[in-house]
Amino acid sequence: SPYSALIPLLYLDEIFSQKSFAVALSALAVFSFLGYPFGLALGSKFLSWHVTLIMPEGMTENSPEFVGAWWLGIVLPSAIGFCLAFVVLLYPQQMPAAKEVLAGKIECGITTLKEKRIELFQSLHQVTKNTIPDFRRLLRSSALQYLVIGEVFFSLQAGFQGYEPKIYAKLFRLKETSVGFILGIFHSCGFILGIIIGALFVKRKDWNPKTLSFIVFVLSLVSVPFLFGVLLNCPLEKSPSMQISGCTTVCSCSTEFYEPVCDKTTDITYFSPCYAGCNRSLTHLDLEGRPVWVNCSCVASGKVHPGECGGSCSVTMAVSLALTTIQQVIQYAGFVSLNVVFQRIVCESDRTIAQGLRQSARKA
Repeated sequence: SPYSALIPLLYLDEIFSQKSFAVALSALAVFSFLGYPFGLALGSKFLSWHVTLIMPEGMTENSPEFVGAWWLGIVLPSAIGFCLAFVVLLYPQQMPAAKEVLAGKIECGITTLKEKRIELFQSLHQVTKNTIPDFRRLLRSSALQYLVIGEVFFSLQAGFQGYEPKIYAKLFRLKETSVGFILGIFHSCGFILGIIIGALFVKRKDWNPKTLSFIVFVLSLVSVPFLFGVLLNCPLEKSPSMQISGCTTVCSCSTEFYEPVCDKTTDITYFSPCYAGCNRSLTHLDLEGRPVWVNCSCVASGKVHPGECGGSCSVTMAVSLALTTIQQVIQYAGFVSLNVVFQRIVCESDRTIAQGLRQSARKA
């Protein structure tokens, strides 16, 4: 959080002029978002490995007992981030190009040399002492209040993306090991295209903060209807009732967990192997290495396969991905404008506190 709140935005704002800041920020964001599809694809790969990294004999990726190496997605990035933190610590207090940019800001009346010296050479005791009073002063700014509230709603929309792999895997009957790569490709295109469009739009004219705030509001409003694209899903094939004539095993079956199985001979989806009359101790692997429940007393063929009946309905999934990608293009077109506004509506010395307030609201 401290890194994302302070280093990228504030360093860019110090070494680029106000007109070039939008382009520099968009370039940084594009490279940052390139990590999103890579992370999803890598996470999908980790989930295809057994949690112990050694596949037990007789078990496959499709076995009901299989658990992927979820912990690698936490340990590996944390270790890499820890090592990179030492590189970040080598950054100088002020970049060489900052002097020229500072001279331009002083000439435009944005700040003074005295204010900048006070900002740069404050002791830790002074910074700690002034933090709470500075927060109180900034919270009285109505413009900043509206932006922080808007940032919270923006983050709520963005937070939904963390659940998308599981949602798409469920709605479109995809494997968890492949859905990450698919979403990564589509969403990275939406992120990058939206940011580039937003940067070019901001660079064409020196918009004031009020106009930029209105642009962000309109873009967020227009993007909302496209979110409903995620409600599209594959139609559920026919399924029997919970109680089946002539099948007595369903009386003791639980409905607490949904574990669908499919009778491929009749294309009927059962709520769980128990509702198909299967014995949990009797599972086999078919020719493709997929688990098959056998000796199922409620099924004429005597066997069922894990998952719902039906295909992946690729056309419906493509429409859903297209709608959500358009939503991201529109939403992230306001990304640059939002960051520019946050840097321009406060005094030069208050940028750090304002960004800290913004990031605190986002994380909360």
